[in-house]
Amino acid sequence: MGVFTASLREDAEFLLAELARVADDAAVLLTRSDSVMIKLAEGRVSVSQNWSDYEVSIYVARKRRLLVTSLDTRRLDEAKQRVKALAENLDMLQESEYYAPLPERREDVRDDTKYSQKVLELVEDPRPLLEDIYGALDRNNSGKAAGMLLAEAAEGVLVTTGGFVGQSLASKVNGYLRVFGERTSGQWSFTGVAYEPRLLETMVEKASYYSKLSLPYTSIETSRVDIVLTPMVLGNFADYIMGAASAMAVDMGMSFLVGKKPGDRVASGVFTLRDAPREKSLPGGGTYDAEGVETRDKAVVEKGVLKTLLHNTKTAKKHGTETTGNAGWVMPHAFNIAVDPGDWGEEELVREMRRGLVVTNNWYTRLQNYLAGQFSTVARDAVIWVENGEPRALVRKMRIADTFPHILESMRALSRHQYPIEWWEVETPSLLPYALVEGVQVTSRF
Repeated sequence: MGVFTASLREDAEFLLAELARVADDAAVLLTRSDSVMIKLAEGRVSVSQNWSDYEVSIYVARKRRLLVTSLDTRRLDEAKQRVKALAENLDMLQESEYYAPLPERREDVRDDTKYSQKVLELVEDPRPLLEDIYGALDRNNSGKAAGMLLAEAAEGVLVTTGGFVGQSLASKVNGYLRVFGERTSGQWSFTGVAYEPRLLETMVEKASYYSKLSLPYTSIETSRVDIVLTPMVLGNFADYIMGAASAMAVDMGMSFLVGKKPGDRVASGVFTLRDAPREKSLPGGGTYDAEGVETRDKAVVEKGVLKTLLHNTKTAKKHGTETTGNAGWVMPHAFNIAVDPGDWGEEELVREMRRGLVVTNNWYTRLQNYLAGQFSTVARDAVIWVENGEPRALVRKMRIADTFPHILESMRALSRHQYPIEWWEVETPSLLPYALVEGVQVTSRF
């Protein structure tokens, strides 16, 4: 790890040659990774794990029939036999209305834009992570804390019958921390291509700050209220919103953007949502997608206006447009998400709201109606009631029950600072500000 290796490429080319014997189109993606995970409980390390993964993913098409699968083997002879068996069963499948040939791109690309050698060093010796997390917990008097730190380094090879060969080196350091105070709890997350101690420090500071809020409890009625969403919550919402922008989701009727076209207004003018595969600070993406198409940063929603859906070659053909470089062999998807910042300070957003809630974290987001974008989500950790622009109380057992179109239309202001977030509820690495949203439907019991 740390250099492009010939052996991984040779393995991928060997499997592609086997597939090419029986297929019209094929692609092979091999990924080898080394990881270390540190789990925290009661503010101390409870578990430290190291492991290596080897993943084999294949795409094969014959007579307009498509198959995508993954194999859990490192033995080439076994992989060869399983690939052959899968290919021979292709004729049992129905023809796909989405079939399109893999792009012709006879290039040999090496991509290390998302790699830091120092992360591999952390995988091999994570003591600097331990020293930093213990130091930050002590400086913030964090008390009871639980969470996770992950460092990962990976090498990947993509080969296609369109002539593309892509080799990549990638790294990631991310974590989340939940701190338990006397009256409430706080949580924060961070992510990055390289390890930046300041991001870990911010994670501890934010989680600790919210956990130490010493306010009386109050209850709220089911109603519409203004809400400041932290990047933890906005990131969860942005994941769902970006998912709705996948052209395949639209075609399947699982998107509130069904019937919308580029140029239509779908959000407030303060809101811009980007897919950012080239963002150097975020670990998702790179210079090419799963079809070997060159990626580019792009606005999906710009100042409230829908600019594009996310396409691979298949959905692009179906829609009569060009791929956006967002393959997914089946489902086009974002690689990284960025919500453009505004010009407000975080405390200014709370003062501007005057009366409402600060929701610091959430989980169990569920869609009840995909076409309407109707969803509910449970608030987690500190929920702060604000009166006259000042925190006055904490709220227990609160749920947001609204629609994503309404959330987007009701965005009023965004903070000037963005935070890199990734954890269970924000699966796509994201760069996010705080957001003030007006008139959000909340319920007080569930």
